[in-house]
Amino acid sequence: MNNAKQIIESQSGVVVLAGYGIRVAVNRGHLCVEDGVGANRRYARFSRAERNLRRLVVLGHAGTISFDALRWLSDIGAGFAQIDSDGRVIAAAGPMGLQEPKLRRAQALTGESGLGLVVAKELIRTKLQRQLALLEKLPPVCSAPDVLAHALELATSADTIDRLRLAEAQGATAYWAAWSQVEVRFVKREQTTVPEHWRRFERRSSPLTQSPRKAANPANALLNYLYAVTEAEARLAALAVGLDPGLGVMHTDLRSRNSMASDLMEPVRPLVDEWLLTLLSKTTFRKRDFFETRQGVCRVMPPTTHALAETAPRWAAAIAPVAEDVVRRLLASVAKASKPRRGRSAVTTPLTQSNRRAALAPARAEKANPTPHRAFGLALGCEVCGSDDVQRGRRRCEACLSDHYSEAIGRASSKLRQRRRAGDDPAHAGNAAAKRSKSAVANRKANLAWERENGSSADPEVFLRKIQPKLAALRLGDLTQATGLSEPYCSLIRQGKRVPHQRHWETLRRLVG
Repeated sequence: MNNAKQIIESQSGVVVLAGYGIRVAVNRGHLCVEDGVGANRRYARFSRAERNLRRLVVLGHAGTISFDALRWLSDIGAGFAQIDSDGRVIAAAGPMGLQEPKLRRAQALTGESGLGLVVAKELIRTKLQRQLALLEKLPPVCSAPDVLAHALELATSADTIDRLRLAEAQGATAYWAAWSQVEVRFVKREQTTVPEHWRRFERRSSPLTQSPRKAANPANALLNYLYAVTEAEARLAALAVGLDPGLGVMHTDLRSRNSMASDLMEPVRPLVDEWLLTLLSKTTFRKRDFFETRQGVCRVMPPTTHALAETAPRWAAAIAPVAEDVVRRLLASVAKASKPRRGRSAVTTPLTQSNRRAALAPARAEKANPTPHRAFGLALGCEVCGSDDVQRGRRRCEACLSDHYSEAIGRASSKLRQRRRAGDDPAHAGNAAAKRSKSAVANRKANLAWERENGSSADPEVFLRKIQPKLAALRLGDLTQATGLSEPYCSLIRQGKRVPHQRHWETLRRLVG
């Protein structure tokens, strides 16, 4: 491979590949990956010993992956997911958990045994509770909290899957109505070129399909992409705990859907929604972050897609306890479950490792370990001009920031001149003059008292030569606190435009060392 190519960096153990000519292969025992478009190619090489790869996510469908590469990923316990450009999960494969026949049998018979309703109610109740809590952060809709609370009551008392689905649908109507006015911010210089329907979340269903599929605006496109990443993680979690990803309890069985993975996603969806809501409030996007197809479908573009895919460990951690709880309920329903070995739990916990932690540290409280992720700042460009030359922690480039400060100072100066012409000078209004007079009298008395005791024979040049040059390294707040003088006057002292009274010299000399 060409050493001039950009090296692919792993974010939290997640490697995201996109572009044309994606290549995943094994060379001399190392996994070699390559992606990009045209001359902008990237590559990376991973060894089994390092084991710093947890997920390999491929965005798109142009490229190759070898059987050796799939076995290499399986050997180190890494998951593989492929998501198409429209946000649809094409494939998701990962380490297979313990194949427990009685678990699969219980899963297949949930509809007849009534256990499916119990499991589904718990999943939907958790989902509705989290949606109700998230309403506090959304624009207020007068009836939404009451409708969601009523839907939660219906879900709790539902005696059939159909009634449970009806309660969920009622809650969804009120919940997504609260999302309709959530804004999507774009850089100021692109305001006239961004379509009007891109600026808000609007409704969850797309006008193209009357369903969430094929989103027509950026907010829904982002959410669909995040749901696709979450679905891939739900499928991997189902495989890891020994569940069949296609046999659902809430979602009906379809040939083209991972119904159990969709079930496991339900309690996690509000967490994804909350993450997106915070993202929209903190990120200024650029028009090139999205693309509208000839059919009107809005698609998320790189590098935003990379950042969304890199949130996979976050959703994997959220789905893990849900999947293991479903397994626990299914095994508990088996009448003739085999007796677990002494000291072992009846249900393995390969995802959360709760059994292992309990065995190793029974007296130690479990500590939260949030997965590192790049939550915000997907569009790192200037919010005014869209330039990528923006320092960390800022929202504008140097040029736009300088213009902003100049405009702000100009507006403040203009307003001050207008007030002074109108006879309303804030520097002389109210008690300002009296305060200045009182402060001047106090300083004058302190100066005279010091001169009577110490004399006043010092040369100002001594201060300017020995003390003033060292003041440049000090903060104005430190000078103000040490001398009791105002910040504007301390600023003039630090610049060498004023020489303070001699009574302050010793204090300033000690301050500069």
